[in-house]
Amino acid sequence: MTEPLFRQEALDHHARPPGPGGPLRIQLPWIQWLYRGLFLAVIVGGAAAYGMRVDERAVGPALVEAGGRTFAALLPAATTGVVEPGAPVRLQLGGARLTGRAHTVDAVDGARARQAGFGAAAGSHVLVRGVLDGPVTVATTPAAPAVAGRADVLVGSPRLLSVLLG
Repeated sequence: MTEPLFRQEALDHHARPPGPGGPLRIQLPWIQWLYRGLFLAVIVGGAAAYGMRVDERAVGPALVEAGGRTFAALLPAATTGVVEPGAPVRLQLGGARLTGRAHTVDAVDGARARQAGFGAAAGSHVLVRGVLDGPVTVATTPAAPAVAGRADVLVGSPRLLSVLLG
């Protein structure tokens, strides 16, 4: 004699009407849309993280000389070999925003940085000298032949996903 395909307790379970103690089933219409929305948000977020780029910038003090055409910027030593001649440089002098191009990029010590006009520089740095894109009128005095500001140089642009993953 052959054995039945299903056990007797399984047949009894399906034969009786549902009562207390059964599995909890949540099938509200908004739950299904919530799962779909969450899935879509994860897909869009992953695509954005892969496609978006994050700018990495080096920032340091800058001096614009009296003629308003040349500048010098002192960047961290970590930018050695990253900043190249011809790299775009953004400068901020007070409220004015200027742009220029790097012409020379040299690794310098604190003494050479002080010779270039950066007073309290200690340790290794990168000295960037360049020319501004347009003439700028700067107010200087004989005691201060250059105007101080901030320089910032783009040193990298990795994908957001690689930054998040470390």
